[in-house]
Amino acid sequence: MAGDVLSVLRQYNVQKKEIITQGDEVIFGEFSWPKNVKTNYLIQGTGKGGQPKEYYTLESILFLLNNVHLNHPSYCRMAAMDNIARVRRTDRQSLLSYLNGERATSTNIESSAPIQMGHQRQTGRISYTRDALIELANCPVAMRKPELLPNHPVVMENAEPPAQRPSASSMATLSGRISYTRDALIELANCPVAMRKPELLPNHPVVMENAEPPAAQRPSASNMATLSGHF
Repeated sequence: MAGDVLSVLRQYNVQKKEIITQGDEVIFGEFSWPKNVKTNYLIQGTGKGGQPKEYYTLESILFLLNNVHLNHPSYCRMAAMDNIARVRRTDRQSLLSYLNGERATSTNIESSAPIQMGHQRQTGRISYTRDALIELANCPVAMRKPELLPNHPVVMENAEPPAQRPSASSMATLSGRISYTRDALIELANCPVAMRKPELLPNHPVVMENAEPPAAQRPSASNMATLSGHF
């Protein structure tokens, strides 16, 4: 969809899609343009008598769209206060008709005008290795309870020391997923958080409020057979 910015702005305006302004950038989905990029909409009256042609910027047109409810004098005052070049009265109606989809084109649109293509934004997610996640989990900031997190019986003020957590050497990688050894899973199952019934879990005859003590009721790691080395 990375065409000229005026066509993209028209498409987003007609379809009522969100246009995001972030710093000096205007973002249309996965593409973005600088606010001061020139569109191919010619300012009426320029380019005559040997004078150079001038074009409205994306910022100017977007400001008009955001303040279209104002009458023209009020709009001009607002533009001057924000130091944004205004759209002239002679261009206002024809430009809005094009942007609102009421007409397919406009005599002021020049196909030969220089067009700056939009920049494709990076939308992929950041992926971390298993060892990096374990290292992050053991850092001091990650060990503390977030300030705005409400108090709850299963939420600790400070996490258990890293030494009590399964180390990277006790975890094996299987098809890109994290795979825990049997002993590591047993240790996790016996931790205090895992022993409590989740708050939103509905009541049921087979669901206990608290798990049975691990030492008395659960088989120890030494009494369990290894199944293919991992669970």
